[in-house]
Amino acid sequence: MKVRNMKLFVCGILMIIMGIGGLLMGLIAVFGADMLSTIVAQMPERFEATQSSPGVFDKAALIAFGIFSLVKGAVFLIAGILGVKNAARPVKATICIIFGIIAALVYLFEIAMTLLGGGAVNPITTVIELLIPVLYLFGALENKRSSRLILEQMHSSDQY
Repeated sequence: MKVRNMKLFVCGILMIIMGIGGLLMGLIAVFGADMLSTIVAQMPERFEATQSSPGVFDKAALIAFGIFSLVKGAVFLIAGILGVKNAARPVKATICIIFGIIAALVYLFEIAMTLLGGGAVNPITTVIELLIPVLYLFGALENKRSSRLILEQMHSSDQY
C-alpha cells in the first residue's frame, strides 16, 4: 500500500473546492455583467449613486474580474486534482510543485491588483487563503524529497 502525503492530499481537496468556487464566481461575473448593465439602464433612478461613483459598477472591469476568476479557478482546480491524484506518487511531485508555485503567484497577483485598484484586502482572509497554496507547495516539496529518498534506497540496495 502506498503512503499518501496527507498535506498534499488535503490541500489538494481544498484547492479543488477553491477552484470550483473561482470558476462559479467567474461565470457569474462574466455572464452577470451584461445582465447587471441592463438592469442599471432600465432603472437609472435607483442606481444614480452607483453611476456617479467611479468604479462601483464598470461592466468591463466586472468582465475582466470574471475572466481572471476563471483563470484562477482553473489553475486551482488543476493543481488540486494533481495534488489529490499524485499524493501517493512521489515521482510526480515536480508537476505539483510547478502548479503550487503558479497557484501562489496567481493569488499574489490577485492581491496586488486589488490593492492597486483601490480595493480593500482583509489581512486575516488573505493569510488564510494564501496558506492553502503554500501548504500545498510544502506538501509537494515533501513528496519530491521522499522521491529522492526512495531512489537513493533503490540505488543503495542495487550495490549489495
